[in-house]
Amino acid sequence: MVLKNIKLFYTDFQPLYFLLMFGIWKHSVYLRLYKKEAIDFGELVAFAFSALVFVAFFRTFGYYRYFFPAQLLSVIYFVPSLENILLRFNFLTDTRKNVALGVSVILLVL
Repeated sequence: MVLKNIKLFYTDFQPLYFLLMFGIWKHSVYLRLYKKEAIDFGELVAFAFSALVFVAFFRTFGYYRYFFPAQLLSVIYFVPSLENILLRFNFLTDTRKNVALGVSVILLVL
């Protein structure tokens, strides 16, 4: 069952989409924890919930209805996390910020 669910990450787009968004969110949370910056308690709870759902997805039959709440949370926190990561690397100027926002919107529409 675990191998079947891992295969879904290569054959279906939804798990890959979640993995991309969750990875960016995870990286943002890690950077803020590493720099000892304040993180909203609600975001930490949402992150822990999403991580547990992600792990549980491999153990169960891989129904997307159980996967959906974690994916929705990763979509909600995607844009602030991407902005947080790009600000750390002094990557955002006015033009680049607009491009990053445009890419974010396109990814969210997919």
